[in-house]
Amino acid sequence: MNKEGLLAYFPKLSPRRYRDMIAVFGSAESFWNSSFAQTKQVPWPADVVAEFMAWKKTVDEAAIELRLQNSGVACLPQSDPGYPPLLRQIYDPPPALFVRGTLTDARPHLAVVGTRKFSPYGKQIAAELTAALARRGLVIVSGLALGIDSIAHHSALSAGGTTIAVLGSGVDDASIYPSAHRGLAKKIIENGGALVSEYPPGFKPTQYSFPERNRIMGQPPDTGRSQAYYVGG
Repeated sequence: MNKEGLLAYFPKLSPRRYRDMIAVFGSAESFWNSSFAQTKQVPWPADVVAEFMAWKKTVDEAAIELRLQNSGVACLPQSDPGYPPLLRQIYDPPPALFVRGTLTDARPHLAVVGTRKFSPYGKQIAAELTAALARRGLVIVSGLALGIDSIAHHSALSAGGTTIAVLGSGVDDASIYPSAHRGLAKKIIENGGALVSEYPPGFKPTQYSFPERNRIMGQPPDTGRSQAYYVGG
């Protein structure tokens, strides 16, 4: 397995730390194969370096690959040709993306962000607008969350369109949050869309993972243009 993909499993690897590591070692492969003394050249806190070296000894590469295969999840590190070009251009691109389903072509994408508690009017606007744009060929991107997010996904599917869900959790069935939307996630994949996350299978969401995933929604996984709109309550 590509060492970039393996590094994405290290719990303390933030986009900034990944960027600092590449600046020193040039590649994830070189960093992975470095000695403890060499690893300390990276401007990480000493305890994080020590934790990484200890963690690396426990990594079961074969087990990780098997879990990805059994879950139908593809790992796209930054060096992979399938990694979204637009996402590479942001300040803190994810070291890798984990994907279930089909990443779409260069069609325009619309990211929909909304409140979990909404008014009837907000629901109507979100449903009508996303359905209309999906019929025109736009790919609807949202976060699979309760509220406006799920309305956007459902409306796109009902209109015969394609939709992508960017998660703050792993994309495997056991990790999908909220669990009530596992059925919706399945429909998204079955209808030509995808589930996308910077977090590996098995990752449970935290208070930080949802705000962090929003930067991916703003530059969705395609090669075309993207726009975003917010639907309040």
